[in-house]
Amino acid sequence: MITILADDITGAAEIAGVCLRCGMTVSFGVNQLPTATAQARVIATDSRSMSAQEARMIHRELAEAIGTASSDSVFKKTDSVLRGYVVDELDEWMTVLGFEEAVLQPSNPSMGRCIVNGRYYIDSKELNDTDFSRDSDFPAWTSAVEGLLMERNGNHTSRKIYSGSTINLKQGIHIPDCNTVEDLKKSVFKSNPTVLHAGSAAFFAAWLEVVHDQIPKPQPNGINPMLGRFLMVCGSKHVQSERYLASSKKKGLAVAEFPEELLQETITEEYLTEWADNQAEFWGRTGQMIVTQGHRQVTFPGHADALRNRLAVVVIRMLEQCAVGELLLEGGATTFTLLEKKGWTTLTPLLEFSPGIVRMAVTGKPNLYLTLKPGSYPWPGWEDTTTEINE
Repeated sequence: MITILADDITGAAEIAGVCLRCGMTVSFGVNQLPTATAQARVIATDSRSMSAQEARMIHRELAEAIGTASSDSVFKKTDSVLRGYVVDELDEWMTVLGFEEAVLQPSNPSMGRCIVNGRYYIDSKELNDTDFSRDSDFPAWTSAVEGLLMERNGNHTSRKIYSGSTINLKQGIHIPDCNTVEDLKKSVFKSNPTVLHAGSAAFFAAWLEVVHDQIPKPQPNGINPMLGRFLMVCGSKHVQSERYLASSKKKGLAVAEFPEELLQETITEEYLTEWADNQAEFWGRTGQMIVTQGHRQVTFPGHADALRNRLAVVVIRMLEQCAVGELLLEGGATTFTLLEKKGWTTLTPLLEFSPGIVRMAVTGKPNLYLTLKPGSYPWPGWEDTTTEINE
C-alpha cells in the first residue's frame, strides 16, 4: 500500500490521476486518512492556505495516523513551484515517521518546469519573472530554490537545505537539479529507507516507476463533461484562468462573474443570496455555466479567503436548486472550501482526463461527478465540441 499526502486538493487529485494511469485502485480522503481499501491512499489538505503552525499541526496529525496504520510506503506531494510551508511540513513528516533525509524534487520537465544550478525555470524563464511572482499568498521573489524555501520556512526549522547538480546524502532536505524526465528518475533513492521522497506529481510518477515498478500509461476515455448539464467554478487568479474565461465568453459560454458589489469588504448576505438565485435561475434555462469571482484587483484585508467563501456559498446555493451532473472545479483553495462546507470528505477517483485533471465520484451522491483542476493547468478544450443538451 502507498500513502500520499498533498498540501492542496488539486495536487492530491493530480496524484490520484497518476495512480489511475498506472491501473491502480485509489481511495481519497479530505483532511483524513481514507478508510477504503486501495493500492494507493491519497490525502488532501489545504495547508497552503493555513498559517505555518496550522500546517505543521495537520501534517503532524496525519503523519501519526499514517504511522499507526503502518503504510508500506509514503510520498509527500508538494507544490511544483514550492508554494506553501514546504520545509515545515517536511520537518513534521521526517520527525514523526523517522526519516533522516528528504529528497525534494518539485520539477516537471515535460511542462518546462526545471531546476538548473539551484535555480527554478519555467519555459527557460526564471521563476520570479513569471506569473508566479504575483501569487497572492506565496509570490516568487527569487528563482533560487534554497532562498524560496527558507523564506517560506514559517517556524525556522534548523534542517539543512541543499541544492545543486549532485546529491551527497546528508541529514537534511536535498533539492537536486532536474532538466529532463530522466533526471527525475535519478533523484529517486530506491534502496535507502531513511530517505523521504517529496515533490511534484511528475516526480511521484518517476518514484512509482523506480521504487514500485508502476509505469503510468494513458487510460483512454470518451467522456466530455461539457456535453451535459455542467457547472464550472473558476476560482484561480492565474493568468491561465483569465485567458480561459475570456476565450469562453467569445465562444458564447455563459460566464457569471462577481459584480462589484460582491468584491467589497462588506456585503450583505441577502445580496449574495439574491445573486446566487439569479444564477441558478439562468442555469435552469441553459444547463451550462461558468461561475467565477473574476480577475479584477481586490485589496481589502483577507480578500482571498472572503472571495473563496462567497464563491463557495454561491455554488452551494446553486447546487440546491440545480440538477448539476458535472461540477468542474478550478483552483485548490476554492475547491477545498467548497468541499469543506458541503462536508464531502471521501471521494473516489474515477479517471484522468489529462495530467492534473481528474474526475471523481462523491460518496453518497450517485448523480454528481466532480472534475478537479489546478489553476495553472489548461482545461482540455471540451468547449470546442460542446453541443446542445439532449433533453
